[in-house]
Amino acid sequence: MRIAIFLTGLCMLGLPLQAATHEIWVTASAHVAGGFDSNWRTDVHVFNGGSQTAAVSVFFLQSGPDNSAANLARPPAAVEVPAGGQIRVGDILSSLFGLTSASGSLLFSSEQPIQVVSRTYNKLEKGEYGQFIGGVPASQALAQARLVGAVGTGGFRTNLGFVNPSRTAAASVTLAFLDGKGTALASAPLTLQPFTHIQYNDLFATFGLTPQDPVTAHYTSGVPVLGYLSVADNITNDPIYIPGQP
Repeated sequence: MRIAIFLTGLCMLGLPLQAATHEIWVTASAHVAGGFDSNWRTDVHVFNGGSQTAAVSVFFLQSGPDNSAANLARPPAAVEVPAGGQIRVGDILSSLFGLTSASGSLLFSSEQPIQVVSRTYNKLEKGEYGQFIGGVPASQALAQARLVGAVGTGGFRTNLGFVNPSRTAAASVTLAFLDGKGTALASAPLTLQPFTHIQYNDLFATFGLTPQDPVTAHYTSGVPVLGYLSVADNITNDPIYIPGQP
């Protein structure tokens, strides 16, 4: 009741009401040549669940440990989505940001409630195939999570990625790796600067682990982060995306 009276009072005084901002993250995207003759692209669909046209700001966080300042300074691209409708943005890093060799994460921000889904795929002359990466709100960033299903044998490689969605706070992350029996293999500290995406290609080589199947990665962080694995077949480059789970 008090909230309703307060809002009514603001309207009577002619003061504007602050609309809620809906922010959705797509943790990984690419327009880049990868390992094993792969050629990665990302398409995105944005749905507007609101009653008005959605003005959506799209922020790109270029991957890399030293890109915090550049990511914070980079102006967003803008798209509009009709009420109750959706748009498709093909090859988003090229079409919206003019990038021809880049990877990183995407943030979609709007005053209307939006949903975002994406497809990151290997683009070949004879066809395309890839992985689904769903958009998630920043509230799904976790201070503790497991990444299950890392594989480094049998012709597979596993990439490990993180996004720090905070614009102000660095995240101190501790990684711990366990084998299939739950035996500790190694641990490593990481620092993610604000508004930063980092992806470690071939986590077994990066963290000095003996290639094996399977491995679980646990992480803890003082600032909630979004973590994921991407497991790809070295022959076909067929990938799967595995988000962190609490």
